[in-house]
Amino acid sequence: MKGGYMNSEHRYANMASEHSQLRHLEEHRESLIRKRELAETLRQHNVKAIHNPEDPAAEQERIEAAEARFARETDWIDADLKQTEDRIRDIRWRLEQTAGRILLVDDEKNIRLTVSRALGPLEMPVETASNGEEALQKLEEEGFSLLLLDLKMPGMDGMDVLERVRRRWPSLLVVILTAHGNIDIAVEAMKIGAADFIQKPFGPGEIRDLATRVLRRGHLPPPAEDGPLAP
Repeated sequence: MKGGYMNSEHRYANMASEHSQLRHLEEHRESLIRKRELAETLRQHNVKAIHNPEDPAAEQERIEAAEARFARETDWIDADLKQTEDRIRDIRWRLEQTAGRILLVDDEKNIRLTVSRALGPLEMPVETASNGEEALQKLEEEGFSLLLLDLKMPGMDGMDVLERVRRRWPSLLVVILTAHGNIDIAVEAMKIGAADFIQKPFGPGEIRDLATRVLRRGHLPPPAEDGPLAP
């Protein structure tokens, strides 16, 4: 069991690392595109400056030299841009293999059914678990982007599950499902590392919109020892 948990922890750590790499690569790509555009602007300016109607042959020779110099200067940009785009494409493909999966944990069958149906329009696979132990087992075996976690369940409750998730899979996004009167506990859960919470009863549109917002925020870093996650 310990080996399985370590493997799943490693998988989630890799997902967080690759999200970070993807952001850096996309920023680098934008920088290269700007450099390429600047080089093209300078090329056009230099060609215009070469204009010499009195000696067309000399003008053509100088233009060809300028074009050759431009090609040498931009070859490295184009090569770097291609390599960067290839790496972005590879990372996105790997993330797609585990991204977009939701794990719903609630001991009430009607809640599992209702929420699963509500999330249907998102076109994201939804797995369910009826208790904390089953949820941890599924997390060990598969990769998920979002965990919808009920607070009050028989046996291992939501807070116990959340604490284990934050220790073992710190990049996994967690939304707490809480009943009326448990708001203080839900707030405490956010201090531990939950991304958000929603109070029961909620409508299909509410849980769907919340799941969409949390997923759009992306993977968050682990919380500080004595404070909530940064927004």
